[in-house]
Amino acid sequence: MKKFLIFMVALVLTMANVVLLSAETTMEFPMKIQITIDNKTTLTATLSDNKTSRNFIKMLPLTIPLQNLYSREMCYHFPEPLETDNVKETGYEVGEIIYWPPKHSFAIMYSQNGEKFSMQKLGRVDGGVEIFEKTGDVTVTISVLTKGDTADPSDMRVSPSQNEKNAASVKDFVLIKGGTFRMGSPENEQWREKDETQHQVTVSDFLIGKHEVTQRMYREIMGNNPSNFSGDDLPVENVSWFDAIQFCNAKSIKEGLTPAYEINGDTVNWNRNANGYRLPTEAEWEYACRADTITPFNTENSISTKQANYYGTYPYMIETHYFSQEKLETPPSEYRQQTVPIGSFAPNKWGLFDMHGNVGEWCWDWYGNFTEANQNDPAGASAGTYRITRGGSWNDFGKHLRSAYRSATPPSNRMFNVGFRLARNTQ
Repeated sequence: MKKFLIFMVALVLTMANVVLLSAETTMEFPMKIQITIDNKTTLTATLSDNKTSRNFIKMLPLTIPLQNLYSREMCYHFPEPLETDNVKETGYEVGEIIYWPPKHSFAIMYSQNGEKFSMQKLGRVDGGVEIFEKTGDVTVTISVLTKGDTADPSDMRVSPSQNEKNAASVKDFVLIKGGTFRMGSPENEQWREKDETQHQVTVSDFLIGKHEVTQRMYREIMGNNPSNFSGDDLPVENVSWFDAIQFCNAKSIKEGLTPAYEINGDTVNWNRNANGYRLPTEAEWEYACRADTITPFNTENSISTKQANYYGTYPYMIETHYFSQEKLETPPSEYRQQTVPIGSFAPNKWGLFDMHGNVGEWCWDWYGNFTEANQNDPAGASAGTYRITRGGSWNDFGKHLRSAYRSATPPSNRMFNVGFRLARNTQ
């Protein structure tokens, strides 16, 4: 298997006519990576520069025609099979990994139910996600989570592939290309609510945070941490909608951007032309969460506690199949009873983490009924009593994590299961 993988890598490199950088290229170790196969199977591994580190060795110089382009300082080999989540459900298992520091590029060998496949990707993944595809059937991502001893886990520089048509990375944000989608849920979606009337919505390009705002980020901007749970890498919670608005303006001012909001007591007006930080609209949030999916979740028809942090004792459809749990796509599982660090699970197809669960997320909109009319860049009702939160949280049942599920909350409320993520205009 090892010889086959080396041969395939050599073949791809030859065809691509790649010129590698010198062996003096700086390498940052340890490097923590996450591998996801079809949004189902996830593993994390730490690649170390220590020659004696378990399961990690430097590869010998290659004896194939590309040997003059390589030195033993340039290629790293992670040879032994790695444990993965959901193996029983998916049959996937990841074996060998090769990493080339000069190009920040990976090749992997994986199998499904015993059938082996290899994937190679040239092109940089420096602080990003590299998308691998096998004949359009399987999507594999490798995410560089942290690099070097000073790596900050709350600042995971993870971005979608440039080949992913609907997302591109801009620092800690993802550029979401505008488009038209069906907002709300179809009438046959189980456990849908009456306020999820499906209708056509078109949104323009916008930027949205890869992660929920962390306690570290909130404290650095606002000087305090109101959260019920404590941890720099945990999402901030126990913040009101007004707190989130104030944070957006404060961060904008600190970075020399035009604040998005004009605040006069409890009256907040949104300057839609401002380049500062803001909350996403409800339409932007659902569009980004779905990432081209039309299923109840961006993980398709169900979601497990290996994919999101929620009240796992009550997975989707448990209410219908409480006494026939063998019919559940996702069986009852773990209930963590608290938030978890951002990025603990695989991102959706557009590179966004924790769109389902962990903490509910404030949106800009006043709560109001949907209509069936087509809409362009909607921003919710013109007035109201409640503001929208989306995504569900660590103490929500599976049905409340659905992409279309809407929660309405007084904007002055502070709760230990509600936080927010940032958005920005593209210009």
